[in-house]
Amino acid sequence: MSARTVSNRRYGGRARGGTSRGYGFAPSTAVVPSTSSRGTYAIVAGLITVGVLISYLAYWNDGSSSEATAAELASDRGTRLAEFQPIETKSFKGHLAWITSVAASSDGKYALSGSSDDSAKLWDVETGQVLRTFAGHTSPVTGVCFSPNGRFVVTGSSDKTVRLWSVSGREVRRFEGHRQSVTSVAFSRDGLRVVSGSRDKTVRLWDLQTGKELMRFEGHTETVTGVACSPVDDFVVSSSKDGSVRLWDTRSGSELQRFQNHQQSVTCVAISFDGRLIVSGGFDGTVRVLDIETGDELKHWRVRQGLSLVRAVAFSPDARRVLAASFDQILRLWDVNTGDELSQFNAKTPWITSVAFLPDGQALSGGGDKIIRVWKLPR
Repeated sequence: MSARTVSNRRYGGRARGGTSRGYGFAPSTAVVPSTSSRGTYAIVAGLITVGVLISYLAYWNDGSSSEATAAELASDRGTRLAEFQPIETKSFKGHLAWITSVAASSDGKYALSGSSDDSAKLWDVETGQVLRTFAGHTSPVTGVCFSPNGRFVVTGSSDKTVRLWSVSGREVRRFEGHRQSVTSVAFSRDGLRVVSGSRDKTVRLWDLQTGKELMRFEGHTETVTGVACSPVDDFVVSSSKDGSVRLWDTRSGSELQRFQNHQQSVTCVAISFDGRLIVSGGFDGTVRVLDIETGDELKHWRVRQGLSLVRAVAFSPDARRVLAASFDQILRLWDVNTGDELSQFNAKTPWITSVAFLPDGQALSGGGDKIIRVWKLPR
């Protein structure tokens, strides 16, 4: 694919640091990046209040507050629901504060969660039992993911560090260099490198063996809210509060494309498991599917404004469906090919922060009530 931008201008994003060696990067099928930051979670002090929500909205919308009323939201929840309602099959409890990030292992046996209680937890999906607690971060854990072989996990935190853990709970390595909170992390396909995004406006590439920074991608003008890696090419994609989604070449360090489809902050991003599509969600209440090769916007879905800001997105393993979470407690499922809304349902969670698919097509969600839920979704 030739280098190009999606708007009418060319952009000067660049990478700094180590020399690119043509590595191929991709997330494990377990990873659906989701992002948060200390600026987001420091406002939570154990009780979820209206004041908390106003502070959160102000953080994402640069001071703008929601005009949506509770009555409007309640009315919207009852409309356009699909015939088949998703079923909550399990719920996991154990975190002491709200969930910031969830991921699933490639075999579907385990779930991983990060929380503003400064810890990450490993769960048995079948039994719902906590198998391990990863403790060591000194601020909220904002991003989590499994290694492709399932033997390691990586966490990012508002304490500015990225940490590698064995599934036994031992901290193996620490990656330091970000100047502000880490918001999102993703593993490379070979499991030898990690990508992280931060409030310091950079995306960084790390070597797991040495702990050294291999490359730094610069160009975003606001917080990087999400990162994801292509499963088939040498690309990294990032989302930002600056309203853009950017595609980076890990061989040359150059910015290949810049998507400016959202009207406000982009809060989350993911890549389909066939490497063809990007999905992003934003504070403008939209979810957008982009073609990586052509740069075209293929689908555009809108949820309500205000409390329906899109906080998390994920592709199903077959790339045929998109799941999006918004702060009106609603999860929405769309068909990528037809654009049809397959389902819209109440996730029982105040202010959903993260979603991820299991390999069997079920989904995980987490949010303000400290509970991780497993959902059986329509096919």
